[in-house]
Amino acid sequence: MKTFYLLLFIALVFAAVSAEAQTKKAASEIKFGFLEQFEKTGGGYQIKIDYAEMFDGDAAEREAKKDGEPSPGETSGVYIRNRNPKIHTEKVTVNASIIVLKNMKPLKLTAANFDLLRGGKLKDADKFWGFPQYGTGGEPMPCHVTIKNGAIIKIEQVYFP
Repeated sequence: MKTFYLLLFIALVFAAVSAEAQTKKAASEIKFGFLEQFEKTGGGYQIKIDYAEMFDGDAAEREAKKDGEPSPGETSGVYIRNRNPKIHTEKVTVNASIIVLKNMKPLKLTAANFDLLRGGKLKDADKFWGFPQYGTGGEPMPCHVTIKNGAIIKIEQVYFP
């Protein structure tokens, strides 16, 4: 009988640890950065991104003050901290949602359409804010990226007035 309870206890502990690991694995993370490059690879896509921290409102004021920078309230109300300008290469899922601004309105694209847009080959490509230079080695595109299971599942362009 003691063996039964011991085995039951071990099974419950294993199940709890496994459930916790699955929860952590399934969790997604949102980061801010500057998209430097968007590339088609053998079986999909990848980006090169410079991650930074973005603050707004009271947090922007507080963090700018900590860093000895001018008050962001006097300019855009947004403060960006980039302590490490390292460029990271990240995998982008084939079905990633990519949201860019067209005529200052959000438009949802797939990775394949985004690739066409960068090349100026998507219909009305000139109406997209910041294109075609973003992601082609020109001006980096400010964006939020959502990472899940080690890959980018969403890229959302950020507009700074």
